[in-house]
Amino acid sequence: MISLEDLQSPEFQAVPDEAKPTALGLWTLLDVDGRGPLSEWWIAQELYRDRPPLEAADLVMGHLVMLIDAGFMVTFRAPDPESGQMREWIQLLRVLKADKRRAPSLAPPPPDARPWTSMAVERERARASARERVRFEDAARAEAWAAVQVERAPVERPERPVLLDAPPIGCPKHPDGLVNGPCGPCGTARVQRIEWLTRRVYEDKLADYYAQKQEQDETEGVWVDEPF
Repeated sequence: MISLEDLQSPEFQAVPDEAKPTALGLWTLLDVDGRGPLSEWWIAQELYRDRPPLEAADLVMGHLVMLIDAGFMVTFRAPDPESGQMREWIQLLRVLKADKRRAPSLAPPPPDARPWTSMAVERERARASARERVRFEDAARAEAWAAVQVERAPVERPERPVLLDAPPIGCPKHPDGLVNGPCGPCGTARVQRIEWLTRRVYEDKLADYYAQKQEQDETEGVWVDEPF
């Protein structure tokens, strides 16, 4: 069951509002370890039966990209337990509490068996705690600075969204993913798009890690955390 703690978790709070219905659905649809096949058609059929199949599949694929970018889930490749063929799988980064003895996992574990779910959660909790302390400690100083500040803050150029550089969501015949019915090349293109976006998100987080590591080394001389 989805608890209030789950709904207030950093992983779920970071999800855009429009993708939250899919995030909630994945919590109940995937197995007790938060894993399942990456199939937008299957997810759409289970969560959005009131919509046309193609529209629902496109909606789910867009939501999956948002969930990856928000840090709610990742994807990995592993053999299918039944067919033995390699395929793409979903791994949620926050798993619901459940009795695994009565509901065993049906999907293979990620190749990397690190407890990266807990690492992500603890890192976010530490950052949230640090931000909260800074807000309290600097409240008076911030108010004083705001009182004497007369110049307008410089206008910052917005960062280019990652989605604008991503590969097409469909095949060369359907670059916009608009096709009446299933299309194998479109499915492959969608998987490649998700892999590309996942890699970009990881690279951004890795760059952030090395920047923090360098700052930590300069100030304390010791770094005890690990990269993503």
